[in-house]
Amino acid sequence: MTDRELKYFENQLLNLKEKLKNQYEDNTERQEELRETTSELSSHDNHPGDLASEQYEMEKDITMSNVNRERLQEVNRALDKIESGEYGSCECCDEEISLERLETVPYTRYCVECAQDQEQDSKDFPYFEDETHIEQMRTTNDPNNYTYFDKEDTWQKLERMGSADETEEDYDFPQEAHGSVDKIDSFSTEDPEMQDPNIDPMRFKKRKRYRRRREE
Repeated sequence: MTDRELKYFENQLLNLKEKLKNQYEDNTERQEELRETTSELSSHDNHPGDLASEQYEMEKDITMSNVNRERLQEVNRALDKIESGEYGSCECCDEEISLERLETVPYTRYCVECAQDQEQDSKDFPYFEDETHIEQMRTTNDPNNYTYFDKEDTWQKLERMGSADETEEDYDFPQEAHGSVDKIDSFSTEDPEMQDPNIDPMRFKKRKRYRRRREE
C-alpha cells in the first residue's frame, strides 16, 4: 500500500470516527430526554400502550449506541494499526486486504475469504457454545464417519433422569384434599346455612359434626 493510499484511508477513518462520536452523543442525549419525559413516580396507572412509542425509541437508541460504540473501537484499532504500520493486513492469514474491501469497510480486520470463513463458523458453532458447553447437535450422516452428539443421544441422556410418566406413581399425598385447594373450598355454597355471610365456615363444619353425632 502506497503512502498516498494510506493517507486516504486514514482520512476516511478520522471522518468516520467523528461521525460515530456525534451519533453516539446524539443517541445518549435522546435517551436522557426520553427518561425525563417518562420519569413518573409509577407507570402502573397507565396502559402499557401509552409508553410503547417511548419504549421503542429508547430501545432503538440503546441498540444504536452499542453498535456505534463497538464500531468506534474498531475504527480506533485501525488508526492504531496505521501508526504501527500494520494497516491493510489480514489478522487471520496475514495477506494484504484488497483496496476494494478497505474502501467499503476501512476498519475491517480480515480479508474477504477469512471474513466468510468466520461467518460460516459462527453459524456452525454459536457464540454461546463455549460458554455453556452445549455440544453441537447434528445428524450422523457424515462422510468422514465422525461421531456426533445427536438428538438420539440427547434423549437417552434425558431419559436417565426420568420421564413424565413416572410422576403419577410417585405422587402420594393421602392427606391432600381432592377437588379443592383449601379447607374452605370443600364447603358447599348451595347449603342454605352457608348463604348467610356472617356464618364462619369452620364453626359451621363443627356444628354439622355435632348434629351428626347426636343423631347417631
